[in-house]
Amino acid sequence: MENIFEYQSIKGYWVAFLLSSPFKYLKFKEIKESFLYAYPQFREKSLNNKIYRAFRALVAEGHVIIDSGGYPYRYTCPMYCVGYELKGHS
Repeated sequence: MENIFEYQSIKGYWVAFLLSSPFKYLKFKEIKESFLYAYPQFREKSLNNKIYRAFRALVAEGHVIIDSGGYPYRYTCPMYCVGYELKGHS
């Protein structure tokens, strides 16, 4: 039986969240609030580091795009970036 509070499991929940809840130009805090609303079992403060690490790993893998030049970073789901690129080339 998988422990849902392990890093890999949290990362899997992030993937599910990102697939079902696309967003555009939001700060991590705003995205995390929505994630915790969808998955309240992760509200434990001791999980904050794992939640952030899992999110950053998904950014590195291309599941989320950094959509700003400076801090605080804003993030966008790739589906919006693809749509934007297609409009720009039409």
